[in-house]
Formats: sequence, structure tokens, C-alpha cells
Amino acid sequence: MAGLWRRARLWSIRAGIAVSIVYVAVALSAAYRGNVYTHVAFMVPGGLTLFTSVMAYAYSAPVLHRLGGAAEAAVVPVVVALSVFPLLAYSGAPSAWLFYSIPAAVMAVLAALGAVRLRNAVARASYMHISLSYLVSSVLVFIAYSGSGVRGAAVALTYSLLLPMVYAVSFQSFTMTCGLKPVLWLLPASTAASLVSGVAAIAGSSYAGPAVLLSMALYVIGARLYEANRCIQGGKAARRYFAVGHIAVLVAAALSLYAVVEGVGAYALHAVLIGFVGAHIAVHAPMMVPVAAGLPNARRFTLLPYVLLLAAVPVWGYSCRAATLLLVAWLFSTVAIVAGRRRLR
Repeated sequence: MAGLWRRARLWSIRAGIAVSIVYVAVALSAAYRGNVYTHVAFMVPGGLTLFTSVMAYAYSAPVLHRLGGAAEAAVVPVVVALSVFPLLAYSGAPSAWLFYSIPAAVMAVLAALGAVRLRNAVARASYMHISLSYLVSSVLVFIAYSGSGVRGAAVALTYSLLLPMVYAVSFQSFTMTCGLKPVLWLLPASTAASLVSGVAAIAGSSYAGPAVLLSMALYVIGARLYEANRCIQGGKAARRYFAVGHIAVLVAAALSLYAVVEGVGAYALHAVLIGFVGAHIAVHAPMMVPVAAGLPNARRFTLLPYVLLLAAVPVWGYSCRAATLLLVAWLFSTVAIVAGRRRLR
């Protein structure tokens, strides 16, 4: 029976990744054609949320395993519901929020139940904050979708799920990989600031921008990203790629600061999503996806994905089409890292 649960988990992860890529492709195509509504519906509620949740599913495997095969299998319908959510949100279905909020609540409960069994303080905090982000976002998505439809849901997901998820994972992954000790109390502080920014953004408050910048600053200090250069020295290609990626994250945070100070809402949101969230995806995807999906990894690490992402942020302010083309190139360059035969070393 345990083998059946594992196969179900593996194939749900593979399917979730594939569907999320399709949604991202639809969203980028819509952006290039100027179809804002379709772009919004399929990028954040679709591609980014589904991909992040599937990776959270894989990341949470150790804690889910402690709860037994039934708990692991329970996430399979979660992936199915999250795959349907953007389609219903796009159609404007009044009850579409249920296909996010219910699965998010399930993820919150499972992650919390597994986390309390962990002894390592950093790992336990990481999974507890994943649980918290799903719990709070399940409520905020309901409120935002009920008031502003899919656009409101996209804003809520950005600040209450995507950013807190980045903080929760990187507080553990970056410090563990680079042999650093995080300032752990800053994880709940950065998460709280991000959640406050989500509430403020939904309410239309001017505090949303400062709150999200505060959350990024607390995260950078708490996870000690400013010491990324130490992680580069003497490491293998994968470790160097990982470390340089977090330097790219620091640059993305600076670009987000500029965008928020400029006060242009759409540009600030895209700076956060393309630069800050995108850089974290570029860091982790080439390492996590092959392992989670049981696929080979060519490990042809290159810094091109970071260059393309960071270039897309300022370009977006002048030409959405040009930025979209850069993002398409980024997607292909990231896939190229893992696709094909493995490079000999």
C-alpha cells in the first residue's frame, strides 16, 4: 500500500508541474497580446501558485511521511483542486475560491501536524510557517476574490502565500546549504510583515508597499543572505549556482525597493513577482524539480536565468512585450539546465 501512495504522490507532482507550466505559457502569451485578465488569472492563481504548492508538497514529504501514507495521498486531491482553481476563477465562478481555500486549509493542517513531530528547530519553524501561509491565504483569497475577483485573489496570493513560502523554505535551505545559523525569530517577523502587506493591499492601503519591503529586509537579515558570497567559495557548480542565485535575490530586492518607492502599483507587483519570487524559483527549480518528479538532471548550471530575470524587471516598466520575451527566454534557459544528457565533470 505504501508503494501505491508513493506512486500517486509522484504522478500528482509530475502532473502538477506540467499543468503549472501550461498555465505559465498561457499567461505569458496573454501578456504579450495585451490580454491582462487572462494573464492575471493564469499566472498567479494558476502557474505560480500551483507550481509553488507542488514544490511545497515535495518539500513537505519528510513531515507527511511521518503522518503515514494516507496523509501523503491526501495531497493528491489538493493538487487536482488547485489545478482547477484558475479555470474557475477565470470564468468568474462565485464559488471558485473554494478550490483554493479548502485545499490550502488541508495543506495547513497536514504541514502543522507533521512539523510538531520534528526536533530540529529550524526545520520545525520552516514547516510551521508553510502551514501558516496556507492558513492565512485561505482566508484572504476568499475575501479578495469575493470583493475583486481573480485580480484580488492574485494580489492576496502574492503577499500571503508566495512571499511567506519563499521565506519559510529559504530560512532552512540557504542557511543549511551554506552552513549558517539563521536569526530564527526574524522568520515569523518577516512572515507577519508580508501578511500585513497582503491585508493592506486587499484593503487598498498605502501601507502595503512599506510592509512588503520590511518583510524582505527582515528575511534578508534573518536568513543571512548577505553572506551568500561565503557560500560560493570552494563549492561545486550546484552550490555556486545556488549562492549566486541568492545574490540575484538581493538585487531583486533592491529593484523591488525602487519600484515601491516609485509608487506604481502594477510595476511594484511585477517587480516582486518577476524579480524576487522569480529569482527564488530560478534558484530552487533546477534542483528540486528533478528530485521531486523522479527525472534525470543534466545539471548544466549557467547564470543566464538570473540575468534574464533581473533584466526583465526594469524592462517591464518600458515594454511589457519585451519583458515577456525575456521571461520566455528565462523559462527555456531554466529548463535547459536540467534537460538532456548530464554533463561530464
